Amino acid sequence: LSSLLPHEKRGLLDLIKHYNLASPEELLFMEAAKKARHKIAEIDKTTLEEYCLMDCRFTYQLYFKLKNQLKDSRELRFYDHYLLPAYRMLTEVEMEGVNIDMNALENLTTRTQLRLENTLCQMRDCVKDLVELEEKFWLSESLKELKEPQKKDGKAYENYLKRLDKRKVSPKQFNWQSSQQVLWLIRDALGIACKNYEGKDSIAESVLRRIRHRHPIIQYLLEYKKLTKLKNAFLDRWKADAIEGKIYTTYDITGTRTGRLSSSRPNLQQVPKDAEIRELFTAPSGYSFIINDYSQIEPRVAAHYSREPILKWVFEQNMDLYKQISLDIFGRYDNSMRKMAKTITLAMFYGAGAGKLKWIVKNQLDRDMALEDCDTIVWKFNESYPQIKRFKEKLQHMLIQRKGKLYNLYGRPLFIDKKHERFAFNTLI
Repeated sequence: LSSLLPHEKRGLLDLIKHYNLASPEELLFMEAAKKARHKIAEIDKTTLEEYCLMDCRFTYQLYFKLKNQLKDSRELRFYDHYLLPAYRMLTEVEMEGVNIDMNALENLTTRTQLRLENTLCQMRDCVKDLVELEEKFWLSESLKELKEPQKKDGKAYENYLKRLDKRKVSPKQFNWQSSQQVLWLIRDALGIACKNYEGKDSIAESVLRRIRHRHPIIQYLLEYKKLTKLKNAFLDRWKADAIEGKIYTTYDITGTRTGRLSSSRPNLQQVPKDAEIRELFTAPSGYSFIINDYSQIEPRVAAHYSREPILKWVFEQNMDLYKQISLDIFGRYDNSMRKMAKTITLAMFYGAGAGKLKWIVKNQLDRDMALEDCDTIVWKFNESYPQIKRFKEKLQHMLIQRKGKLYNLYGRPLFIDKKHERFAFNTLI
């Protein structure tokens, strides 16, 4: 219910404070319990029971207070007809959980760890001289920090020698997970510029992909990042979260500005597409997994809202939209042009200008385009599909009239602040 009202913060504690439902003592208790929630097994039973009772009581009070604010409104009809039934369905899905093959998960985790260690060895061998030189410098600086006692005997001198030996035996090693050290290696030691869209030094994956042909270490770094993320964010997390061969995620349809479904603890919407990873999840006996996907859903919704005649005609004739856009903008078509047309279309929907489009094309398609060419593409897109541009302008006026509030096709309210006004079209579709 709170997602249907223009609250800046929608957490339970935030709403309790906003509506003054709790005493200062109760607030302190709930805040302390919230901080300790990740250690729930260590919380004593009495405290846990008291917190759960408070949680239920305040949720119950908020339900009536919020529903009363939405009485006989468009938002309440959306809540009753769409939001609540969706929540009930998702709750059933959450409670059912998803099967995961624990033996296969253990085997894949072991293989991934071996690949990770092998990649680390390859990385070090690739730039061995540079890394060893830097480590020698660190060791030299570390030894200089130790002040040698003037007297060459006694306990103080013995301690000095022990510390000296310890630093020589266990010197500082190059840390491949340190952004600062990896940045030094690429930018300073190898002399390769690695700047992001804003012109700042970065070793983000999007930046490394653009410069991966400059030196073999870049490709190894990308592989290392991929394997590290796979092991830490997915495989290890799934092993820790699995209960009797099942994983129980949490779904949320009110956590994003657009109302898009999200998944957390763990996130099952970002499972890598690798077959060996997806095969870990198994359907119950007698059932099968199916994959469904909407065809060009964003452009279809955009065509509906904007009433752009060319887009409507393309979909009514069951044609390939991106082929048509490629012909309209570039005057020719092939597979590479289709990818470019798709990237441009979605970028325009998301409110990109020439500068942002240049960065998106470079990042997603690894193609360098002059800023003037991107500016021409933006102009051609707006000229080819003028109704989209007009509808975007209309949205800006609607936002002013409705004080930053829009409704989607199903009546869901969308609250858009001034900072995100240029993304209103994307938010709507």
